[in-house]
Amino acid sequence: MGKYINVNLDNLSDAMAQIDTYRNERDALIVRMTSHVHSLPSSWQGQDCTVYISEWDSLLETDGVLERTDRQLSAYHDVLETAYDAYKKAQKESVQKAESITSGTFC
Repeated sequence: MGKYINVNLDNLSDAMAQIDTYRNERDALIVRMTSHVHSLPSSWQGQDCTVYISEWDSLLETDGVLERTDRQLSAYHDVLETAYDAYKKAQKESVQKAESITSGTFC
């Protein structure tokens, strides 16, 4: 008996869209939070405020937690996209082979 993999391309596409939506919402929230954090000195002065802002900014640096998380989300999206493209191509080729059998041109 042959082995096969059943892949639902719609589910892969939905997962990619969910990642995109999450990243967009997250980016908007980070922008709002950054604006809020940088406005804190208007109501909170002193070293604690400065340290807090510095800590927040460190999350946004190239190797900060938020940026590393974003890179991981992007990498996961890329994996899903690669799988989507590969399985879509495989399904198309399978259909073409099946059609060639019925037309008598199978090699």
